[in-house]
Amino acid sequence: MQEDEALDLKTIIESLFDVVGYKPSSSPQSWNVDDGHDGVVFASIIKKAVSLVEFCYFNHSFHVKLVFALYCWFFFYIDDSADKLSLEDYQRRLLLRYPQEDPVLEHFHEVLGRLYDHWDPVCANSMTCAALEFLSGTILENRLDISSMTARSSAPNWPKYLREKSGMAPGFSCAVFPASTHTDISAYIQILPDIASYFYLANDILSCVNCFARHVTDTYFVAGQVL
Repeated sequence: MQEDEALDLKTIIESLFDVVGYKPSSSPQSWNVDDGHDGVVFASIIKKAVSLVEFCYFNHSFHVKLVFALYCWFFFYIDDSADKLSLEDYQRRLLLRYPQEDPVLEHFHEVLGRLYDHWDPVCANSMTCAALEFLSGTILENRLDISSMTARSSAPNWPKYLREKSGMAPGFSCAVFPASTHTDISAYIQILPDIASYFYLANDILSCVNCFARHVTDTYFVAGQVL
């Protein structure tokens, strides 16, 4: 192809883009952090987050999916990969505006802030609170003095308390109703507790199956107190 022909082709393509109003999709900016494994860990978490969003929230727009996938990404990162001490100090550093010890967590609040672009403020608040409660629940589960406790029959609400700390159900239930397609919160707010209960119990069942598969016998699931 001659140079003049290439320029003509470029002009034609550019004109076509103008006619159809094409604009390149915006890509998330790099966080410039390293997982220490050439990106393998981060990539694995991305697959989990994207799979969850595409399976459960497939009707959402691309931009809503993107923000919620980032939200879910932190759910998996905090649960599986984040440094335990960094988690314990996260909220203190956030409130005092100190840099986070974990460079990944430095971007957590940015993702939480973007929830307000796509959900009703009440829903975005609930999703943010659920994320922070999940962080606290993860801290509890990581502590040896907590994880080694025997489930007591005299404390029947302990499983429920831990479930509500670590289940993320309010976040996942509110995510069903982005503001772009659900403008009236009164149309769905009464169903949110039932959706949350579904997520809580589904998480319990999957966790229970995982415990039995790994022959774990020292959790409150095996104690028969979940349901």
